[in-house]
Amino acid sequence: MKTLLITSLLFAVPLTLLAKPKSDYQRPATTVSSEYKSGPVWREMRPLETLPRGAWWTVFQDTTLNKLELRATAENLQLRAAVAKFDQARATARVARGDFFPAGTLGPQAFYQKTSGNIRRPFH
Repeated sequence: MKTLLITSLLFAVPLTLLAKPKSDYQRPATTVSSEYKSGPVWREMRPLETLPRGAWWTVFQDTTLNKLELRATAENLQLRAAVAKFDQARATARVARGDFFPAGTLGPQAFYQKTSGNIRRPFH
């Protein structure tokens, strides 16, 4: 009985402290301009990531820039590491995706079991 009283006080006191008297807050009046509601017409975005980009720097027709870009892409170790990490992540995703499909094994197996003749059989 005493523990019930103590526990109810432990829960009742914080709840009464949380209950605050109603404040006199009044929402401020705001005016919304008509331009806000009649803004531009939204269109769905169509990303162009699927289009081939190719060697964009050839637009400038500068042989020095072409050589520098080819050399930079060939010798860039950070780019190679990023490509390797990307390939690794793609392979990991393929392996993880394989768990969604049924799997089966086919292998010849044969079993032979026999109870020893020296022990008493519970079933005849």
